[in-house]
Amino acid sequence: MISSACVFIYIAAASPNQASSWCNEWDRSVGCSIARTIGPASATSTFSFSIKTTHHAWIVYYYLIALVCIGICMSLLLPRRLWKNHH
Repeated sequence: MISSACVFIYIAAASPNQASSWCNEWDRSVGCSIARTIGPASATSTFSFSIKTTHHAWIVYYYLIALVCIGICMSLLLPRRLWKNHH
């Protein structure tokens, strides 16, 4: 939930002006739809694969570690300041 709010803030800051609200809503709806589709499906598939045999029991943890590492790397690419001061 907090990550969705952060994504919305970055999308709003990236828009050139207030008139481009359609672009903001499009990005929000498509981005959330993709994340809500891929996330549960991939997590469930990875979990079911990991419990199928004891040889693959730890793969779900490797999957979660990979997701955390990807999230950290992507967060390092975000700008430090959203809006520039026009003073």
